Amino acid sequence: MIKKLVSTFSAVLLLLSIATVLPVHAVVITYVSVVNATKVYGVPGFYGTTTVNFTNEYPPPTAVGYPLGYFLVNITVTDVTSLAGWQVNITWDPALLEIAVDTDIYRTTDMIFGATAIETAKNIKPDKVYWAVSRGMGQPAFTGSGILCQIKFNITQAPASVLTCPLHHDQVSSFPTKITNTLGDPILYTPEDGTYEYSKIVFIPKPWLEVCPEDVVQGWPKGPTIIGTPKENFTVDVCINNIVADAKLIAYQFKFIWNKISGFNLIKITEGPFLKNPTWAPDGTYWTTTGAGFNTTHKWFLVLAVIWNWTSMTVFPDSTGLSCAERSLCTFTFKSTVQEQDPWTIETPNAFVVTCVWKLYPDRVFENFNEEFIVPKYPWIMGNYKIYGYLLITGRYIDVYTQYPNPYGGQGINQPSDMFWPQKQVELYANVSYNMWPQQNKVVTFEIRDNNGNLVTVLTAITEANGSAHTSYRIPWPCFDGELLFGIWTVTASVDVACIVVTDTLQFHFDYLVEWVKVTVNPTSVDHLGTVNITVDFQSYAWLHYPVVITVFVHDELNYPIGGSMQPIPIGEGLELESRGEWPDMWCHYGNYTWTFKIRIEKWAVPYIAQVHVNALSNLPSLGGCAWTPEYTPIPEFTILAT
Repeated sequence: MIKKLVSTFSAVLLLLSIATVLPVHAVVITYVSVVNATKVYGVPGFYGTTTVNFTNEYPPPTAVGYPLGYFLVNITVTDVTSLAGWQVNITWDPALLEIAVDTDIYRTTDMIFGATAIETAKNIKPDKVYWAVSRGMGQPAFTGSGILCQIKFNITQAPASVLTCPLHHDQVSSFPTKITNTLGDPILYTPEDGTYEYSKIVFIPKPWLEVCPEDVVQGWPKGPTIIGTPKENFTVDVCINNIVADAKLIAYQFKFIWNKISGFNLIKITEGPFLKNPTWAPDGTYWTTTGAGFNTTHKWFLVLAVIWNWTSMTVFPDSTGLSCAERSLCTFTFKSTVQEQDPWTIETPNAFVVTCVWKLYPDRVFENFNEEFIVPKYPWIMGNYKIYGYLLITGRYIDVYTQYPNPYGGQGINQPSDMFWPQKQVELYANVSYNMWPQQNKVVTFEIRDNNGNLVTVLTAITEANGSAHTSYRIPWPCFDGELLFGIWTVTASVDVACIVVTDTLQFHFDYLVEWVKVTVNPTSVDHLGTVNITVDFQSYAWLHYPVVITVFVHDELNYPIGGSMQPIPIGEGLELESRGEWPDMWCHYGNYTWTFKIRIEKWAVPYIAQVHVNALSNLPSLGGCAWTPEYTPIPEFTILAT
């Protein structure tokens, strides 16, 4: 066997030695190619090749007359000898591309045959172009490589996924792509087609977690101690952000840590509504927590959840447009255990921390349908804790407030309440005490006056064992001129404690939940297939979060609805700015909101005057919603041009 290998090796060496003395004649191949001549910043490796490739991240350039973009290709010849004339016949998919005008296939003086070339008429059709050019009189034949012509393609369709077509040399028709020599004979060549591709890449944003609210504030407004009362309890949610259906979330896991020396204790942990939403989890979830550990300053729990029967899922979780409460994965209920007399506070930054389960694996938080981890975004938002000292209230005391949670119901002496709107019922409460001890069986009188100081009604209620009295009324809404009642209403409560009367007062805004500011239409005239931008500005006195869905629909001159859009915009300034002494000032001012809608004007819309109908809803009527306020007036208008 070894002798055979040596013999074969010697024969190979002999052949190689012979090859070194024999002349080698290289075969020269002539190419006619479709070559990308469009430079797109940030996309390497395509310019100068036969591939024309765009994405929505790196789109094609645009220009007037080319709203969806354009690109250039060179028709080139490589290693040709004695070229005297050429003709090209390039085909494409007419649903994707076009040559917009005759001048979009052209030659320049630095191309083959230069300025003296003889050109035939161009034959441009929706799916192909034919053009022939020969050398000028007395001009020598061309030998070498160069550009025959350049074509500018107009893109006529934006991609929903991937659009692609060949830029093909037609070689079978009566007028194929061809190159000829000085005798008029065809020169053999190898065609190289081009490829056009335009892809829409679905970008999956990185999800992240936050502690909500970011600031827990206890004991504000200052008053009697909250310890031993329902006010000592508070909740902290871990909420998911930025998760979209395309991420295909099926499970999560995280660690929740809290500071155990800040004067509050954990009562219970409950699952939040987000992952078990029946829209994507009709069978619910497997949800569990584990008390993982503690040290001298902190305690922590591990939380895990997975959707039951996730292998058959077709609809996936999406947090877009949801409030923090709707995005909650888990709710931790605590109670404050330490509160001393004012002046005194405890303030603990990062009292509540949400993080990954394992520090070495920060990406292992969210899992998708393919059993892969979804890369999260860091840093996450942590939660802070602050508690104010209580006021030692001696003697007789009454505090009147509404149904909104502390401090948004006017809890505290002479504090304002969050707003009310037409037809909403006002629930009135009053706490009565003596030296901070509840006073039972006391008759509390409630006096209600409207924005003009007119007496609306007088009510009484008797305090129960906890010293609290309750009654209610609905704000009148007459058949005409109801808006004249908009403004600041006043409630005064009084009680007799041992023959001495004490009072407290609260005020609230009565108004539509949404007040229009303006609607701006730009441009004021637009062509068919163009886009009109409609900016809606509105305001609200609301502190608490309320769902607002702004709807914008355009009707043409014959009242045909020709396009529209909706956008949920949660409102409520108080929960963002928090109450630490700022909320009474907030009560005096509107919170301002804005959103711009882009509406495409379809070809079938009739000119000229179009109207824009703008409304603010709690939700669509089919989903149980209704209008928060009348439609914006005067109805904005713009012109659809007949061009």
